Amino acid sequence: MQAVADVGSKAGGEQKSAQRSSRQALTSLRVALLSICFVVFITCSWFALHTAYILHCWSDGHSSIVTHNYKSAEEYYRKAVVADAAVGKSHLYLASALLRESKLAQAIPELYFAADSDLTDFRVRLLLGDVLVATRNPVQAEQIYRQAIAISPKLAEAHVKLGGCLLNLHRAQDAVIEFQYATLLDPKNVKANTNLGFLLLANRQRRDGLTYLQRAVDAAPNDLAVRNNLAMEYVRARMNSQAAEEFRAEIAIDPQYAIAYFNLGNALKDMHNKRGAISAYQSYLRVCENNPREQVAVMRAVKELRALNSNH
Repeated sequence: MQAVADVGSKAGGEQKSAQRSSRQALTSLRVALLSICFVVFITCSWFALHTAYILHCWSDGHSSIVTHNYKSAEEYYRKAVVADAAVGKSHLYLASALLRESKLAQAIPELYFAADSDLTDFRVRLLLGDVLVATRNPVQAEQIYRQAIAISPKLAEAHVKLGGCLLNLHRAQDAVIEFQYATLLDPKNVKANTNLGFLLLANRQRRDGLTYLQRAVDAAPNDLAVRNNLAMEYVRARMNSQAAEEFRAEIAIDPQYAIAYFNLGNALKDMHNKRGAISAYQSYLRVCENNPREQVAVMRAVKELRALNSNH
């Protein structure tokens, strides 16, 4: 009987010990879970506050941009960069403020960081390429434009920018390829048609060159500069009738576009249309009266009028 009692007592002790161990393990588990929850709470709170601070810096920077206070915007965006240098948008916003302050060289590393932080953003690369071209770094710009094209191969704008960059590198034939491809992607792209037209004209391909300049006019019929490009090429090709038609179209778009009257007078004079030439020169003098910028052309117009009148 005594032996049986000892065994029962021993079994009860072991059971109590197991219960204590279980309670201790459960307590330790609760403490660990509470610790984890506390760490998660602190981390989430820090992250929320951290994110809120960055967003606040962005908001203040955007507001400064709206009010044209670019220096203040730069300061706010720099605070966001300092808070977390790994956020690409902060670098992009900082670059935008620097560009508005004409601090192109300082904007370049910020744009590089923004581009590296988002390998799918072709817009950042186009902007970076533009800044590199503006700071006379066409070799680096070519690389960046090609990255943009690799991301979005059918973006006509990227091919136009690359074509312009290649022109800066004196690689006209490569530029022609890019402009041609841009016109295939976007037949109404004014820059692509204009640049391709001038390159073909420079290569003595007059018919094709004029065709592309005409396409640019068709795409932007009210753009005086685009229309004048075509008109002046007609003049150089001694196609005065077509040139006169374009100059008249310019005048119809903007009756105060003085140089169109002067150019029209020249074209009509070369066509031996004295009455029309005199009328055009007189209109030119009337429109640009008291305009010091036109002084040289005014003297030429007066000289042409005298010569035309003396022949009557």
